[in-house]
Amino acid sequence: MCSLLQAITPWLRHARRARTAKLRRGPKTAAPIDQRWCLIAPLVAQRKLPGLLDADIDGACGRFVVADRNRLAMLARQAAVALANIQVHEGRECEVAARTAGLEQRANELDLINSVQAGLASRLE
Repeated sequence: MCSLLQAITPWLRHARRARTAKLRRGPKTAAPIDQRWCLIAPLVAQRKLPGLLDADIDGACGRFVVADRNRLAMLARQAAVALANIQVHEGRECEVAARTAGLEQRANELDLINSVQAGLASRLE
């Protein structure tokens, strides 16, 4: 697995910079049946790049075509939007939790004030 990652690292770097899906194959000097075919699509949403989507196939098992690249690019866009939505949702959950904790603290403070007032009122009677 390390050799595969090492082989496609330049392609991954390019995908991060270009932010476009690309169909790759290599090594260029090998016959098509001996090449690895690779589709790399960036996950881009709201100008952020949380990751890359990679699909690989050995030439002996088949080859990718432009239509495959387009489908993977569409899947990557949908995945990026889904990830962005999850992050927004998680952010809102944290915000609600923080507000709830603040409200609970204030409610406890009011309970304390009310109990002190009740104690003072009972002494006045």
